[in-house]
Amino acid sequence: MGTQPYRTNLIGMEGTRVAPSICYESIYGAFMSGYMRDSAEFIGVITNDGWWGDTPGYRQHMNDGRLLAVEFRKSVARSANTGISCFINQRGDVVQKMEWWTEDAIKQTIYKNNIITFYAKHGDFIGFVCSFLTVTLLLYFILKRLIGLF
Repeated sequence: MGTQPYRTNLIGMEGTRVAPSICYESIYGAFMSGYMRDSAEFIGVITNDGWWGDTPGYRQHMNDGRLLAVEFRKSVARSANTGISCFINQRGDVVQKMEWWTEDAIKQTIYKNNIITFYAKHGDFIGFVCSFLTVTLLLYFILKRLIGLF
């Protein structure tokens, strides 16, 4: 057990760099972008979704993997015991999947790339800029309204 100050990818025998994600780590973009900056070529998610039971939670968790693929333009291989195991391409399309709570095996070609997206480099920069502009405009209109009353 331990921690490290930065993310390191798993490196396969051919030098393939995989961003390993365990369960809910995959929904945190800032956390996952560390792997992308370390030149990850695709993302592997390992999870146990059984604790969700038959609720929408395990489906939402799988769909979070689709967002992950789009944010970083990386293929995702998702292995979920009792959840939805699947392969997701770089556009966020589910290419192949297993149903919930079924025993099966699936196999798919994973396309890898070295692209580092704007989001991986800069994180939620656009969101922060938009939030700042929104607050600034709200304050402007509130102050204009208050000053206009006097």
